[in-house]
Amino acid sequence: MNARQHTLQIFEFILGQDEKEKFFNYFKRNEPILKNFTIVLSGDMDFSDIEEFLNEREVCYLINSKECDFNSRNRVEISLDEVEDIIPEEREKKNIKVREVYEKPIRSGVAIQSDRDIAIFSQINDGAEVETSGNLEIFGTVNGKVICNGSYMIIRDIGESGTVIFNGVILEKKKFQTKQAKLLKLDFNRKLIVEEL
Repeated sequence: MNARQHTLQIFEFILGQDEKEKFFNYFKRNEPILKNFTIVLSGDMDFSDIEEFLNEREVCYLINSKECDFNSRNRVEISLDEVEDIIPEEREKKNIKVREVYEKPIRSGVAIQSDRDIAIFSQINDGAEVETSGNLEIFGTVNGKVICNGSYMIIRDIGESGTVIFNGVILEKKKFQTKQAKLLKLDFNRKLIVEEL
């Protein structure tokens, strides 16, 4: 079993019986923004038309049952003074992981294995290996082997001898030889998404 924590951004619609058309019009006008949110539908009505509409647009959505009311959740109120007192104690308790940063080339024969986020500002030479379960940002050419199992990866260029594996997917070199940085992440169905930065 694999378990991963994700932070969701939701956009909740509380709809009355005769408000389907209002929803459709509002969604169509704001679709570029709303596609990046998880849509939560609440109300006493049949949502089948809206579900079909959202499925056609491949939008992630939830139908909110009465058991889960986002507005009545217990909220913790705490003052800034209390936060400042808690933070140093929590850092000591949790041994917070810091990002690893490499500014020099990763040379042949070097193997980096980490569970932290890694940023590499130079090349990864043939024969070098980098593996992390955290997020990975590489701003130089990859000629070695890279394995990233984090939530996202930024990569610019895969050289002829480079191999890059992101969450089990071997990346095609020809798509990453443009010198344009790309962001890789997985959607909710674990489908690879590649965006140019």
